[in-house]
Amino acid sequence: VVDLTIEQGGVGSFSFTSAGQTYELCYKFQGPTSSAENWALFAGRTVTAVGLTAVTDPNDSGIADRRTPVGATLTLEFTGDGVQPGDLASFVPDGDSCLRAGSYLVTYGTAYGGVQEIGAGGRADFVFEQGALDLTLCYSFAGTGGDFVAFPSFDVDAFEPVGGGASTVTAVIGVEETVSLTGVGVSSGDSYTWVGEDASDCASATALASGTVGTLLEATFTFDASTSTAA
Repeated sequence: VVDLTIEQGGVGSFSFTSAGQTYELCYKFQGPTSSAENWALFAGRTVTAVGLTAVTDPNDSGIADRRTPVGATLTLEFTGDGVQPGDLASFVPDGDSCLRAGSYLVTYGTAYGGVQEIGAGGRADFVFEQGALDLTLCYSFAGTGGDFVAFPSFDVDAFEPVGGGASTVTAVIGVEETVSLTGVGVSSGDSYTWVGEDASDCASATALASGTVGTLLEATFTFDASTSTAA
């Protein structure tokens, strides 16, 4: 049961704490509060409560759920009451308000994954072009008029490591080289690998030099005689 009071202008605001149910309207016309006859059931006036219960990475690609490097495709699976193909999802910076699709694209473009339509299996693909932490999920259920609702408990971190100096470094074979790293989400203990510049992805490429990011956010490595240009 959800109680609300009709305010001036005939407007009443309410919220549901559980989804997956359909509610019928009981309306009490102004009169003595002790009189049960003042309540009337309007069975044809119903509200269906919808909501999200989980957002996960179904590919289980080794990256923690809802975390992704900039430029990579992150597939998310949305589950909950009322989730269906045709719903829309987007992400906004922490503290920003959700926007309708048109306003979102004008404000953010595709920097934070754009506005994506939910497809079969409740899935949608996002590619983040700009790094940011704690991006807030905004979700629009089909049939709710295009409004987006914030679900701050389902956030995404888009990591973006970049070099602290020049984008191209010349390293002498057999000589130790150190490169400082900056960016969104970069921290001591992260891992890095240099691969050939013709590599299409990191997973299948041959590692030319690898290591762990140091406490000063530096990458220290040495190429041997078999190494050519790396990226």
